[in-house]
Amino acid sequence: MRTAIALVFLCGALRAQTMEQHVESVELAIKQGALAAVHDRIAVAAIADDPKSAARVCAAAVESPLDHGLTVKDQLKAAAEKIRQIGVTCAEANPESPDALGAAADGTYFHLRVLAACGEETSADDWLAVADALARLHGLQPDDGAPLERAVKLLREGQQAKGVEVEPLRKREEELCKEGVRLYPKRALFAAIAASAELDDIVEQLEKGAFKEAKPRLAALLAGAADDTLRNDAVTVARKHFKKLGIKADYVTRKKVYFDNIEYEVPRGDRWKTEKDTITQYGRDGKLIRRFTLDWFKRDTLYTLGDTEYDGSNEKGMAMITERDVLSVIVKVERRTGIIKKSLNRKIAGVQYFDIAGFDKDAEFTRFHTYLWKSDERTWLTYRLWIIELQKLDGLDPEAQFVIDSFRETKYEGKDK
Repeated sequence: MRTAIALVFLCGALRAQTMEQHVESVELAIKQGALAAVHDRIAVAAIADDPKSAARVCAAAVESPLDHGLTVKDQLKAAAEKIRQIGVTCAEANPESPDALGAAADGTYFHLRVLAACGEETSADDWLAVADALARLHGLQPDDGAPLERAVKLLREGQQAKGVEVEPLRKREEELCKEGVRLYPKRALFAAIAASAELDDIVEQLEKGAFKEAKPRLAALLAGAADDTLRNDAVTVARKHFKKLGIKADYVTRKKVYFDNIEYEVPRGDRWKTEKDTITQYGRDGKLIRRFTLDWFKRDTLYTLGDTEYDGSNEKGMAMITERDVLSVIVKVERRTGIIKKSLNRKIAGVQYFDIAGFDKDAEFTRFHTYLWKSDERTWLTYRLWIIELQKLDGLDPEAQFVIDSFRETKYEGKDK
């Protein structure tokens, strides 16, 4: 009832005769999550005629949640298109107005957000339009690096969007990054970009065998890195080349727990994402590298492999069942160790392990490192850890090895189940 009354009020308000009242009504509809309901009453031309009004409406749209409108997607998309038109039309008529350019960026970005939320593809041209409006805004306000920084961030977001051609956005991002690093070296984003470029140069030196030249540069980068992602990237380089460089460095980490059962640590920053039962690792290029997943078998339950049954206490049998499942997915095997006994790390020994790599039916490469072991604390469980690599790599990198080495079982205080 209250929602219906609010909509009646909003619709009535949008019939108000003054522009200020109309803008306030649209802003209210946005804040109330009722933009979709009043989409057909938005006066696009009238709002676009005034840069300040256009900026207010488009900024409000960008800051708004989309939850309510997603139940009426067609109306929400229609409203978003009108918000985009307000910004774009205003900027075309007022190309030297900071308010108008801000409205163009906000209006177009809001439209992109709505399309993405509705599960639709977006275009590279629209993401580039947002960045260009912000770059032009920066041109009018050269002492303010915020528009340029925002343009870079939104171009990165666009590269992750559904159906977008990535290369034009990456090229434009690179152009704006160079300008940002030159003009605003102390802003956090551009300082991190400059430091990342420095790390790239150091890695190139190391690959050429110039260890003496690279060592002081890497040490300086480690000492001055304020960004967790960058520091941990540098730590990985130092650990990878420890024998040649002799630089000792520790990751900045955060502790996590799998289902209250297994504690572990992951490096802080953008390279690692954690959920309740999954850890994912990303490369410096933003591509997914690995996925760690933990599950278990119950020891008092029977599991079948062909005509043979194994109970969950038989970790070798569980490894054979798991290996069968992996081989049903890999149609072209490139690597297969067989099942062997080894340690996961210094805290978890007596592990059944196998490593299988190859291509699936879609010719996608996958490598499975799989570990199974009996729980010491929870005597009714046999754990299974999957480490699934989605790229062809030369073994585990120092970060992944660090995560594996950090695994340990938490103490169980209850009774056996």
